[in-house]
Amino acid sequence: MSLWDPRNPSKVVREYRSHGGDVASLIQLGDGRLVTGAQDAVVRVWDVNQKKPVQTMEQGLLSRMKGAINGHTKPVTYLTPTANGFVSGTDSQSIIIWGK
Repeated sequence: MSLWDPRNPSKVVREYRSHGGDVASLIQLGDGRLVTGAQDAVVRVWDVNQKKPVQTMEQGLLSRMKGAINGHTKPVTYLTPTANGFVSGTDSQSIIIWGK
């Protein structure tokens, strides 16, 4: 995943690498963090100032551990923010509600 300079569209500001497949979905949470869902069936939460994932959700709870959010078995193609976190989903009609 790449962060581009909006004033200079040909300039990549930062590269984020951690997924084992192409990123298929991306949202920004209200606190500025990014959430990515990918073909590797993993969801990651990123602080835009760092180049690595910053949070892991386990059993639907936000945690301050580094790593991946595991739970899907198919590519994560859908993300949407909620008042208390976000929802991730796949084309196989599975969803996970991640919250505080």
